[in-house]
Amino acid sequence: MQRMSGIATLTNEYVAEAAKAKSPSRIQTKILDTRKTIPGLRALDKYAVSCGGGTNHRLDLQDGILIKNNHITLGGGIPAVLARALAGRKPGQVVQVEVRTPAELDQAIAGGAESILLDNMTPKEVKKAVKQVRKELPKATIEASGSVTLRPSATTPRLASTSSPSARSPTRPLPSTSA
Repeated sequence: MQRMSGIATLTNEYVAEAAKAKSPSRIQTKILDTRKTIPGLRALDKYAVSCGGGTNHRLDLQDGILIKNNHITLGGGIPAVLARALAGRKPGQVVQVEVRTPAELDQAIAGGAESILLDNMTPKEVKKAVKQVRKELPKATIEASGSVTLRPSATTPRLASTSSPSARSPTRPLPSTSA
């Protein structure tokens, strides 16, 4: 019960911070959960996120196709892996590409990614990437993950400063909370 209460409380803090964000594109930012949960507690963790005002994202790997850096490396680069994923997906699956650099973002956009995951980018990089995706792939969803925090530093984006339509909320315990 403590764990779920902590997750709901922390998620609500992220939701409240996101509500303060001024998105230039007037897109409402959503706080998404992660599927990375403690075995056996996924349903409870996801319920706690929704109780805190967050949005449940993916239940498991089959809900969508997420192209990560290891897939890119082993599969011959973003263009090749993205083309195969788009051609081989099941009906209803969204193909998302995780990008860490402007060059990777350019390749994901050129390949027609339906969703972009901005991973471990600085606040300046996130803002620039969001602007580029909105211009070149206006229907694509955008997520920011990795180092998004309520307590920013010079190198980690504060949630309200990302202007990204979605950011991930932790469902794992933090050292200073019981969540």
